Amino acid sequence: MPESSLRPALAFFAKQYGRARRSLSTAATPAIKRALGTRRKKIIAIGLMGAILVGGVGTAVGVFNARESAAAEVRAADAVEAAKAEKVAAEELDAERMKSGEALTAGAAFAVEARDYADAGDLKLLEDALAVARELLSTGSAAEVYDSRLTVRLAVARVGERPVPYTWSVTCKDTEYVEIAFDTYSGAWTSPRTLRSCAGGSMAGDFLTDAQDAVLASGAIQSQDKLAGLYGLCADLGFSSYRSLTAFSESQITELEAVLTLCPDQPAAGDLTAKIAASRQATADEAAGIRFGAGIRRVGESVQPGTYVSEGNFDSCYWERTAADGGIIDNFVTLGALRVEVTIRASDFSFNSTGCGTWHRP
Repeated sequence: MPESSLRPALAFFAKQYGRARRSLSTAATPAIKRALGTRRKKIIAIGLMGAILVGGVGTAVGVFNARESAAAEVRAADAVEAAKAEKVAAEELDAERMKSGEALTAGAAFAVEARDYADAGDLKLLEDALAVARELLSTGSAAEVYDSRLTVRLAVARVGERPVPYTWSVTCKDTEYVEIAFDTYSGAWTSPRTLRSCAGGSMAGDFLTDAQDAVLASGAIQSQDKLAGLYGLCADLGFSSYRSLTAFSESQITELEAVLTLCPDQPAAGDLTAKIAASRQATADEAAGIRFGAGIRRVGESVQPGTYVSEGNFDSCYWERTAADGGIIDNFVTLGALRVEVTIRASDFSFNSTGCGTWHRP
């Protein structure tokens, strides 16, 4: 037994021995004196008292050793539990740091991508949360690291995902009138089945694109829901009636320009753009009096002097130049021709034609 443990034991034994002596000297002294009348009896009594004392000391030592052993076992068990708890805490901290490291990487990348659409205040909250999380990643407890990661997650949710522009699905019919659905208008362009018509379907998304805003501002349509019809035309411009027309009216040009604003990559866009330009030029020429169709026209006003031609398959074409008194200066008739020509003089009063198609300068 170590000396540090022996001293308290000896002190305990001495205290017990003193109590025993006082007890014997007061209560048992008269009886002992009578019993110990002889030397032999005294020796026996002293031996008996020693045995009692030794037995008491042995018992006390045994009790003390048992208590010390139990205390040592408790201390050892506590040390084992403390070591386990410390290991668990270290593992939890490592796990939280790993999760937070991944969250920091993802959050930082998200903050960069969100700069072009996120609210400035929300983005500032996210960047502040990332800064705190970076600091606590190496210095904070497991709970602090967890809380900082949760704050980053909430800041990311506040910023939100990138808004998606509005899109419209389309439904087309093939040559047998069987409907085929496409997520977007461009799906119809690569359909393995021959299509005959398409119509805009359901809308999805979060905001209008610049092109969609421009179409609404142009007055081509009156409301946002009308965009569905234009997206239907985006799908079928390649085979719709627009493709077969050689020229367009002003209203058709307005609609077509809106469609091509929404889908400039339409396969028929080049051809349609050229036809729009030709139609606009024809409208300008009509206003200038250098392009005209059937009817009586006043020279110098609705028709200008000059040479004009008309091309087509004419079954019956008749024209006449007239003077101010109504007399015919010159006239011409053909019952079958692919091209006709006339020169209108400045001195002519009017020009009249029927069945000759559209006149224009060659």
